[in-house]
Amino acid sequence: MKENNYGNNLEEVRKGIIGLGEASIRKNYYPALLDKQKELERFRAVIEQTPDLVFIVSCPGGEIIDANHMAMASTGLSSKDLTIAKIGAILELDDKIPIEIRLNAECRESEILRGTLKIQADGNIDKIPVEVSLGTSKYGGRIFAAAVCRDVTVQRKMERAILESELQLRITIDAIQDAVVVLDHDLRIVLFNDSFADLYLKWDAGNLKPGIRLNLFLEPITEQDISNVRELLLSDDILNFARKVNAGDETAVYDIKKIPILDSGRVVQTVLVIKDVTAEQLTDQIKKEAFEQIDRNMEQFAILNDNIRNPLQAISGIVDLKDPELSEKIMPYIYEIDSIVKKLDIGWLESEKVRKMIAKHYAVSLIDKKDIREVINYLDLH
Repeated sequence: MKENNYGNNLEEVRKGIIGLGEASIRKNYYPALLDKQKELERFRAVIEQTPDLVFIVSCPGGEIIDANHMAMASTGLSSKDLTIAKIGAILELDDKIPIEIRLNAECRESEILRGTLKIQADGNIDKIPVEVSLGTSKYGGRIFAAAVCRDVTVQRKMERAILESELQLRITIDAIQDAVVVLDHDLRIVLFNDSFADLYLKWDAGNLKPGIRLNLFLEPITEQDISNVRELLLSDDILNFARKVNAGDETAVYDIKKIPILDSGRVVQTVLVIKDVTAEQLTDQIKKEAFEQIDRNMEQFAILNDNIRNPLQAISGIVDLKDPELSEKIMPYIYEIDSIVKKLDIGWLESEKVRKMIAKHYAVSLIDKKDIREVINYLDLH
């Protein structure tokens, strides 16, 4: 009888057969297999808990090999469909390139794409916008791709709402005739309307675009107590101030209203509403000078009345004493002149009332003849 390879160590042979020996297949292989199975189960549990739709597809064919529960429930796929379904039948990318072609050309690249995914809802087929994370891996000599689809329906609605809000804001501020500009805490331009763009272009202040620092209007506003313009513009007070801009022979005066935008009590942005008041200031200056001239003329008017009245009274008395007959001929003219002087007195009194009214209600601004008549009518009624 031929001697066996185990010699006399039959105990080791027995242990090997029942799986207790050091070289046992069960002892060395099955524990490793169980560990691998547990690892796969943990991975599967994580995949099943994600709200994303996960598809495992062959590359480059695009056949769906596996999918998580969320993907199968949303698309209506069953385990039987997985052997025949293709990812391209339910997933369409925004760039219109079939996903099979992309898998064939770029099967080793990872990227995030946008597209639409066909789903089943209440028995009806619908499409939802998705972001697709497409990654590939090689296993067992084959290449597989993981297509992770995230439903971005809510995100798209928010994006559209934000775009509509921005459009409405743009339409609104562009409809404002005054120049409007929004600055951040570094005094960089965030937003501006068309009127501000026209104003900026008028003074050739440089290239205008969001993100640049605003240089126009940022010199000291007044010489008394404002030395830090940045501190002024970033204060939490609503302020009005005037600003003069010079360029060559041209000068303009702007009235600027500063409105802070607060977040948690801190100024994060500043809105400047800028109005060109050059014409108004020039008109006010002309009115002031004209009114002062009228005031001087009215004083001369009163003095002239006295200069006429006093000699007229002297002439009347002398003629009456010297020559009564001549007096009878001259007196009608004297009465006529006296009547004119009285009317001038009344006119001076009315003018004085007008002057006081103007000084009270219009400061030193001159009003035109039509307005003066309205003021006189007001005085007559009161």
